[in-house]
Amino acid sequence: MPYTQENNYIPDTLNDLMTRFLLGVNKQFNTSFTLETFIGTGFYKYFFVIAQQILTVENEFAEAYTKLQDYIRTTNESIAIPKTPREGLIATFAKAGYVVSLEPQTLENAGKLGVCVDVDPNGGEFADQKAEILTLLKDYTVAGLYYNGTHRGTVRLSNGQDFEFAFYTPTRQELTLKLTVKLSQNSTLVADSEAKIKQKLLANLKELYSLGANFEPEKYFTISRDAPYASSVALEWRGISADFSANIYEADFKDLLLFDENRIQVVIS
Repeated sequence: MPYTQENNYIPDTLNDLMTRFLLGVNKQFNTSFTLETFIGTGFYKYFFVIAQQILTVENEFAEAYTKLQDYIRTTNESIAIPKTPREGLIATFAKAGYVVSLEPQTLENAGKLGVCVDVDPNGGEFADQKAEILTLLKDYTVAGLYYNGTHRGTVRLSNGQDFEFAFYTPTRQELTLKLTVKLSQNSTLVADSEAKIKQKLLANLKELYSLGANFEPEKYFTISRDAPYASSVALEWRGISADFSANIYEADFKDLLLFDENRIQVVIS
């Protein structure tokens, strides 16, 4: 039964088998049968029954091998897919009403999971939230992980064993923003007011910024989307320091940047 990489095992045909039997008979008995003269002989009738049995076995083997290949491929795919996919875990928490970010995976923290959940540890509902978060970690993460976090607790598994889970809450950081909008002399469009510009910027921040994300100033206010009347826009930020910066804020996954209308300066020139 021949084998190819493309088609796996291919069962023989009846003519293939009978031709091989014919060659064997000619060699063994010093005959000179051709396929045409072989048909109808006693040899042909005897080997025909054997050929039918061989074809049945070969077909069953080929089918079984194909199923085995499918099983191996499916198994390999399931192994390659992480049991705790990051997007799936984030979506699971989102369905429960929680915003989360995950600690980046490196060789140093292999086998460890760090989850930051946007809840207030000083709030009156935190005890209930903590219990729910720990249960979500139990239900939607793979067994055998070690959980990094400042808020720890045990949850009973289905086998009756108690296992420790943990998570972080955000490190909140207030940012002051300065948005400089230079009006285009070639545009006939009416520029937005300072209040309208602040409103657009805050709406963009709410939609585009998320817990643990780097703060990339150029993405939150653009000419094409927000200020077609401008020739240039520049968004800068500052935290504790007194100096504004237009560089990317390199965030830790636990960082939660806070924005407020009262901490936004708009300069129109």
